[in-house]
Amino acid sequence: MKSESIIRGTWTPHFPNPVLAPAFRQEENALALGSGMEGRVFGYVEKRVEALPGVYYRLNVEFSAQGITDILRSVLCLVEWEQERETQERRAQEIMSAFWTQDECGTILGSLLCRAPLGTRYARIQLGLRYADNAKIVFRSAVWSQAQSPLPRGVKIGVCSWNPAKAGGEDTYEQQLVRLLQSAGDAGCDIMLLPEFCDTYQWRANFLSTVPLLENKAVRVASLYAQKHQMYICAPVVEKDGDIFYNTSVLLDRGGEVVGKYRKTHLYWPEACNWALTPGDEYPVFKLDFGTIRIQTCYDNWNADVCKLLALKGAELILMPNEGYDPLIMPARAVDNRIYLAISSLAFECAVYNTKGEKTGRDEGMLRVADIDLNERIPPYPVAGGSCNYAMSARRSVHNSISNRVYMELLHEINRWEEVQEEFVDPRGDIRGDLVR
Repeated sequence: MKSESIIRGTWTPHFPNPVLAPAFRQEENALALGSGMEGRVFGYVEKRVEALPGVYYRLNVEFSAQGITDILRSVLCLVEWEQERETQERRAQEIMSAFWTQDECGTILGSLLCRAPLGTRYARIQLGLRYADNAKIVFRSAVWSQAQSPLPRGVKIGVCSWNPAKAGGEDTYEQQLVRLLQSAGDAGCDIMLLPEFCDTYQWRANFLSTVPLLENKAVRVASLYAQKHQMYICAPVVEKDGDIFYNTSVLLDRGGEVVGKYRKTHLYWPEACNWALTPGDEYPVFKLDFGTIRIQTCYDNWNADVCKLLALKGAELILMPNEGYDPLIMPARAVDNRIYLAISSLAFECAVYNTKGEKTGRDEGMLRVADIDLNERIPPYPVAGGSCNYAMSARRSVHNSISNRVYMELLHEINRWEEVQEEFVDPRGDIRGDLVR
């Protein structure tokens, strides 16, 4: 298939509601769509092209835009598959969500890599405009071409269910830690995740006696085995920083060097009340040689927005060390955010979830080992949506709402007190009037 622009030739307008139809003009080498004052404008033009089942294709577009503040909301670049029969691989649409500015003149490029599902005969290329006031978009190029299939990005993950506090003492604890890390190395793991508080062999010990991070025994042992087996290790420990103490997940690279850390942001209240820990307030990005990971620790997971934020910041794999968790909600975290999720626990089952929300991997002694491909983040449904609806060439979805009002209202509700009027009764039983909570 030649890599030529398909802008020339016949494009069929589709304006579901004529009242909201954008103005459309086709020139020899351009397609122009525009809107007036009505911000609910919606419409697109479509061209049918050939597509072979199982073949990878890339759609590249080039356009200029005026009066558009949110490209992901207002510019539509879609591929709709036309399948000759129903198959288990049925998919409705592929949505472009990777855009970047080419030059100072404001030319914008967009790209979408997709694979034609089984039973495909044709693809319908759809270019459109929606939800914008006084806006104009001019498509000057749209190239539909066969593409090379992406190379696998295989990652072998090791997780475990292990409680150091049950080891029976410092010596036994170190032996068990070494055995775990040696097993991960023998299994050929690219990354090994230890559970929360992996350095705490005396449960609820006085954390005020904690040593600085690089003197921590778990970190020192993990560093040796990361270097020995050329694997990444995530070791969640109690970190001392001056006179402040954090629940910190330390990330060691394949050479045993500390390349990053994440301080737990949502503490379980005994951590602050009883153990003198302080929450962190950052959500760092870790770009490793196989892909991008993030970390969330235990109680963080009860806040669904944490996982969503990590995915929007580019996470392909999220590590979740913990003391305990609810297995019922883990498939939703993986599916909603189209990420792989690795879990190591003090008290619960270790697990790795794929992007369909399914457990994956096999037990190997003290570990569970899973082989995943970060280039195969498959959605569970053909019309799956959400803020991280997966496209092979991007990590975001288009914004299907007309505005970001839901997020603005969420922030407003989070920041205000409850305004529930109730009668307050003091311990003596006297009514003291209304209480605003």
